[in-house]
Amino acid sequence: MKGSFREGDENLLAVLANAYMHYDMANVVMKDRGPVLAGETMVRQNPAWNVVKDAVKIIESLSVHFGLSAKARGDGFEIKLHDKNPIEKLKAKYN
Repeated sequence: MKGSFREGDENLLAVLANAYMHYDMANVVMKDRGPVLAGETMVRQNPAWNVVKDAVKIIESLSVHFGLSAKARGDGFEIKLHDKNPIEKLKAKYN
């Protein structure tokens, strides 16, 4: 399977980067407080846990799209850039 970046992929790349940022931030909270919050009268799940779970779903899904999964690498997925590097294109768009 061969792949290339298509029009609109920079938006998906931004979503992937954003999901990773949320994943990383939530993990910092989880490291400090843990997955369970215990109060005087109740114990509940840390809301950061849901952020981690949701971000992992997005990261896994988009990793497959961009050929970053183990399966895609095993299938010989190769990325061909037609234009500028999509990261540079994304930076230029927001700078």
